[in-house]
Amino acid sequence: MCDRSESKNNLLKLLNIWFIFLIFCNLTVSVSCQQKKESIETSLKQCQAFLDKDDVVLANDCYDKAITEHPKSENEILDAREKTIFAKCKELRFEKRDYEKAITCFQIFANLLPNFPEAYIFLADSYHVYNREFGYKTGDTVGRAEAAAKKAVELRPESALAHEKYGRILEWKGDWERALKEYQQTIKLEPNDFSSWLALAHLQDKMGKTNEAIENYEQNLKLAPQNPFALYFVGKAYEKVGRIAHAIESYENLLKIEAEHYDAKQRLEKLKKNTKTK
Repeated sequence: MCDRSESKNNLLKLLNIWFIFLIFCNLTVSVSCQQKKESIETSLKQCQAFLDKDDVVLANDCYDKAITEHPKSENEILDAREKTIFAKCKELRFEKRDYEKAITCFQIFANLLPNFPEAYIFLADSYHVYNREFGYKTGDTVGRAEAAAKKAVELRPESALAHEKYGRILEWKGDWERALKEYQQTIKLEPNDFSSWLALAHLQDKMGKTNEAIENYEQNLKLAPQNPFALYFVGKAYEKVGRIAHAIESYENLLKIEAEHYDAKQRLEKLKKNTKTK
């Protein structure tokens, strides 16, 4: 009887020891996981600190280092890098308008995600705006812009935005026939995008296709009746083909929106004067 009782007590002691051991292991694992989590969070904060200073190059290097230090958390770090760097690129382009840094940022992002068309769309756009604002400073920026826009179209041929950006780059470099096709494809994909109708019409106007341009200016104005650019350029196009009454109406409508538009005022006065003289 005593032996049985003693055996039972020994078993209970063993169970208690095993239970304490399990608790200790769980606590150890929990502490280790918490330390690991804090270490990863510290690394990500360091990388974000570089982004807060608009230093995308150092931030990208920081993420590479974090992956090396925490290989088991690679996917988590990659997700954080993609989200934060893309957000910073758009901030540099659209909010801070630091086009040079935006170009560098989108180049880095395109290398990270080579099959992500938006990276190339925004990269081409950044090149375009940079050169429009500051002129041609370094390297073959037109060629790089064209390559980026072409890549975006190849990756997402159903994207109206990609075709529109490609068209603008081609027009910019003087390849008007190819630009025309890209604008036409943009309209085919997004027929209610009034800005694409304007881009197409303006290019046709420059190419001497005035009657076609007028049709597309008018289509733009159906979608955006108070578009000052369309009213101004269609007025000039009407003048070219001798549709003076339509030109006068266009300038009058424009001046209701922009009363101080100098050239429209001058043209309107001249047309009315000539009409009275006749």
